[in-house]
Amino acid sequence: MKGVLFTRFLRWKKEWKSLLFWLMLPVALTIFTVQLVGSWSQDTKVPIAIVVEQKTGLTNHFIENVQKVPYLNVKLLDEKEALNQLEKHELDSVFILAKDYEEMVKDGQNKRLIKAYSSNRSIAYFAVVELIKATAQDEVSRSKAAYEVKKLFEQYGMDEEWN
Repeated sequence: MKGVLFTRFLRWKKEWKSLLFWLMLPVALTIFTVQLVGSWSQDTKVPIAIVVEQKTGLTNHFIENVQKVPYLNVKLLDEKEALNQLEKHELDSVFILAKDYEEMVKDGQNKRLIKAYSSNRSIAYFAVVELIKATAQDEVSRSKAAYEVKKLFEQYGMDEEWN
């Protein structure tokens, strides 16, 4: 066993440049691939537009949550401009938040909160719609739970302020 290791060491000593090259090549290729994929990921984001008819705290929170999604390129536009860009196929889809979005969320209504538009070239429309629905449903559920807790505080005479 020692003889085999000794002969291997002698060979590595003689061919150290080749050994170093083959050890460093995978590291260099990995770094190159990561850089290349990183530049592509910016180009592969799905462009969507969100139209807010009435800005409130809940609509701002909703937009922040959607903007956190790493594979979406979210633009805030007015309705006319968003639909125009959708017709030109510059956007994958357009989502319009209702004027009474905050009141509907507070009432626990999750229907007709958001209007969605897509073109015949929309690739990721169904995935994005599901994401938007899930985000809106999360807002409705959270708001509904908060108002139920607030009602319980009032019902049992709790004096503490709760927002």
